[in-house]
This record gives sequence, structure tokens and C-alpha cells, in this order.
Amino acid sequence: MVNKTFFNFIVWYFKYTNDNLYKKPKSGRYITKKERLGLVISAYLLFFSSWLVLFLEIKGNYLLFCIPNIIYIVLLFLTRFSLIYYMILYLKSKKINRSLNDKVIIEECILYKCSEDFRNVINQYFKIVNVRGTIFTMKYYLFYKSKNVNSKSYKKYSILKLKSNKIYLNGEKISNKRLINISEFDDLLSNLK
Repeated sequence: MVNKTFFNFIVWYFKYTNDNLYKKPKSGRYITKKERLGLVISAYLLFFSSWLVLFLEIKGNYLLFCIPNIIYIVLLFLTRFSLIYYMILYLKSKKINRSLNDKVIIEECILYKCSEDFRNVINQYFKIVNVRGTIFTMKYYLFYKSKNVNSKSYKKYSILKLKSNKIYLNGEKISNKRLINISEFDDLLSNLK
């Protein structure tokens, strides 16, 4: 993944997300692997053709410009594809070996798999209730092992927030640097007790 060119990364990541996110659903109407590429091409054709409408002398051409662009955005959101987004992912993925922080964010948000070592360390001290994140920040919703998980409200949870160069626990900064290995993270959590 790290040594790929941008074009190779687009092809690889498109296939990777096809295999992991667009498997044939059991029921309901969803986008399938076969439909995804056609929808991406249609979205970009809509986008480029909507710009041509601005140069035509048609009454309401701004409306004819806005509607296809809204459809374009919705289609790209449904297919999880955008060249700008893929460029951000590509640049982020090149930093996978820079630190533990980056590695965890890339594994969880770009590769859609659990960072096992990282979660095992968390599981020594906390129970992971939920995980949410973006390519810039991961949030782990946690309970201390000694407490009961009775409430569905996030207000009673501890939140471990992981950024590329910082780590926060409940809004308080517990690390102001990039962690190099998992033992540093283990030491960090063990010192919180």
C-alpha cells in the first residue's frame, strides 16, 4: 500500500472497498459491486456536464447546474468514491509507518479492520463499547472494567480520542507526541490508574 502510485492506489483501494463493503446484501436494496463502478462514472459525467449548462443561454440554468451537482455528491457518498477523498487517503496511507497513532487510524478507518494490538492494550484497562472515527481522528468509547455497562448514553462513557500526534482521554491530553510502539501506549494507560 505504501509504495503504490496514486493511480495504482485508486485501483487497489476501489477493489479493496468493493470486496469489503459491497458484498451482495442478504435483503433490501443496496448498491452492489457490479453497480458501483457505473454509478461512479455516472456521477462524474453528471458533474462535468452540469458545468456545460452554465454556458448555455437557458432560463433557469443555475437550477440545472445545482440539481446534477447534488445528485453527483449523493452518488459519490453512496459509492464511497471521490478523487479528492482518495488523494487524502493516499497521502495518509503513506504515513502508516510514521507512528503507532497513524498506524491505528489507517488500519481502523482506511483498511476497515481492527488494530488488534492497540485494542488488546485498551482491553486490559477498559471495555470498548463503541468505535467511531475519520481518517484524522479515532474515538473509542470506553468503560472502566470495574464499572457496569448499563446506560446507552455516551455521557457516562470515557472517550479515548486518538489523533496523529496527540491522545486525549475525556478531553484531557494524556500524550502530546506520536507514539512509536505499543509498549509506550501500554505505559501511558497503566500510568492513568
